[in-house]
Amino acid sequence: MPLPVTIALDASDLLTLSGVLVAVLAAVYSAKSARASHRQACAAEVALKQADEQLKLARGTLSESKRQNRIASHELQLKAFRALLAFASQTSANGIQFKQECVWELWEHARVAEFYFSTPVAKQLESIVDTALEIQSARDEWQLDSTFPQAERSAAVEKTYGLLKGLRVKLDTAEKLMREELRLVGDET
Repeated sequence: MPLPVTIALDASDLLTLSGVLVAVLAAVYSAKSARASHRQACAAEVALKQADEQLKLARGTLSESKRQNRIASHELQLKAFRALLAFASQTSANGIQFKQECVWELWEHARVAEFYFSTPVAKQLESIVDTALEIQSARDEWQLDSTFPQAERSAAVEKTYGLLKGLRVKLDTAEKLMREELRLVGDET
């Protein structure tokens, strides 16, 4: 049996061998790192798809919430519009002799109109109520006060009817503005 051959390595061979060993280990580490990076990329892709689905659900929920708020606000707007129409019909039917209850019903809506109507509509409703109260006060002054001077009576009556004419213009303007805001053609997104 022959003796095994001894392999003698000098320093340069050992350095070359260790360099090859380091290169192999680096290649193995790179391969494992690449696989881990690929798994992380796949997981990130899945997470991104889930986030996109969550975003779509959140947008749908937001859209539905907006729609529900619009419906609730619309009901309040309709009540105010009906009060305006009732008051307008009172002034058309009775002139300056309109019922106080209609003014106070409209007053309730005018006080909170800024929360569910645009600023121009809210201000118009306030102006209508103020004018109606001014008409009532002026009317009661010359109609119910027996001490009211007869010489001033015709001027007071004329002023009251002038206020009524202005009130009717305000009522028409408010009705047009409110009709535009009340239209629900479709859901807004």
